[in-house]
Parts: sequence; structure tokens; C-alpha cells
Amino acid sequence: MIDRTIKIEISPVELLVLKKLVLINAALAQALTDPFAAREQASMVRSINELVLRADVASKVRA
Repeated sequence: MIDRTIKIEISPVELLVLKKLVLINAALAQALTDPFAAREQASMVRSINELVLRADVASKVRA
């Protein structure tokens, strides 16, 4: 099995920016009237939120 894991460093400021991006994109997803665009935006919110949650957990484990 090939390990395709990519490791990146995210600073606390970058993590905060990503959290704000999730909030902004979630609000946008709710405001969109086009169902396809809203679904795509909601999908992006879930993806970014998953990244934020994993980065948040990793930062607490290192502390």
C-alpha cells in the first residue's frame, strides 16, 4: 500500500483564517438561491471544516 499522506504546517493565525472561511462559506451556502451552487458551496464547507478540525486536534496534541 502506498502512503499518500501529505503533511503541512499550519500556523495558529492560518488556522483562525480557515475557521473564519468556514463561517463565511457556510453563510454563503445558505444565501445562495441556485440549488446546485448551494450544494457545491456546502460541500466545500464540509471539506474545509474537516481540515480545520484535524488541524485543531493536531495542534492540541502537540501542545
